[in-house]
Formats: sequence, C-alpha cells, structure tokens
Amino acid sequence: MKLKHKVQIILISISALIYLLAIGYISLNARQNSHRDTKNLIDSKVNKYARQIESKLNRDMAVTRTMALSFSNYDFMPKEEWLNLVNRMYEDVFPKYTNIYNLWDSWELSVIDSSWDKSHGRIVNEHFREEGIIKENQTRRSLEGDNELYKEIKNQNRETILPLYFDRFAEGKSERKLMTSLVVPIQSESGEFAGAVGVDITMEQFQKMLNNVSIENLHGNRAFLISHKGRYAAHPDTSMLNEKIQKYPTDTLWY
Repeated sequence: MKLKHKVQIILISISALIYLLAIGYISLNARQNSHRDTKNLIDSKVNKYARQIESKLNRDMAVTRTMALSFSNYDFMPKEEWLNLVNRMYEDVFPKYTNIYNLWDSWELSVIDSSWDKSHGRIVNEHFREEGIIKENQTRRSLEGDNELYKEIKNQNRETILPLYFDRFAEGKSERKLMTSLVVPIQSESGEFAGAVGVDITMEQFQKMLNNVSIENLHGNRAFLISHKGRYAAHPDTSMLNEKIQKYPTDTLWY
C-alpha cells in the first residue's frame, strides 16, 4: 500500500473515531438532559398532587377539629340533652361534606355519667352513608373494656390520622371500603380525655385522582400513594390496596 493511501486510511479512521465520539457525547448528553427533564416533570406532578391531597386532608381535619372544640363544654347541660344537641349538629354538618364517609364521636361514660364507675365504657354516635342514604345510630361500646385501637386513641389524647383499614367503625353495613380516620380528642378544661370526634374518609377519592395522573411523552407511567405505615393507599392494581410495599414498588407498575 502506498504511503498516500495509508495516510488517507489513517485520516479517515481518525475522522470516523472523532465523529463517533462526538455522536456518542451528544447522545449521552441528550439522554442525561432528557432524564433530568423527565425527573423534574415527575417531581412537579408529584408535588402538585401531594398538595391537593394535603389540602383535602387539612380541610377534613379542620372540620373535625372545629367540632371537637365546640364539644369541649359538654358539661353545661344534662347528658341526654347534650347528646341530642350533638346529633342535631351532625345532621346539619354531615350532608354538606359528601367526601366524608362516616362522622362519629365517642364519649367516655366515666366523664359524662356520674353514675358510671369504670374507666372503660362509652357512648358512640354515628352518621354514615349507605348506598347514598344518610343513616345514624347511637350505641354503647367498650362496656367490658376498650379495644386496642380505641385504647391507643385515648392514651395519645391528641389529633391523629389512623392507619388504613377496611371500614372498621361502621356497623351493619354491606359495603367495605379502604379508608382512614381523622381523629381529634374532646378534652375537659384540665385536658382530660372525655372522648373523640372522628371522620372516616375513603381512599376512593385519591384512587380516582391518581388514576387520572399522566405524564406527557412517558409511556406506561403510573401513580400510586403510600401511607405513612408503608402500605398502598391507592394503586393501579386495586388488589394491592393496604398491602405492604415491596422493596422496589415501581417494579410492579411497569408492565
């Protein structure tokens, strides 16, 4: 091979190598930029829906808090009259908040009934929706002792959001829904636990919200909601609801 041809081959090879390196660099840089832009877009979507969920929870907690505070002067009239007044208030409030599935309270008999000499036992008022119809009932519970969940609410004596559960509080209902409860204690002037007001909210509203989440130009994207206890509160596959998350939760979504 003549020297001229050798030089041509070397120059062509060097040019091709430079060209390939340039193309590789541009492709890698474009991929990194695309990855960054997609991540920023996902973060933006996550923050948007997180704020919406936070707003809904804050609104429902504010309703619960207001009722609990208004009930703190429970001892200014006889027990029967006070409980009737409470239920009339619920009749005004409950129909206006269609997102609230159940509205309930719990009154410690040891606090509101001077004849009751046990540390357990309570009166519970419930207002709930069943097949679009508002129903209510009043029952006595914990007469033989508090269950573990209510005992925890009583011992904490502070605002709380309960872990996910399937319709634990309502009785005699044909439906079972995944929900959580926002609970605010009713306290005496000295801070003694006199009872609690709670609202049960279903995860359906959040499920519907996340089902509509879509990220442009990102094929197969899915959104899911995880509770503070590490369980699925909303998920594209509803059979996963209230299940513990896997080590890599997104692996179940890319199908």
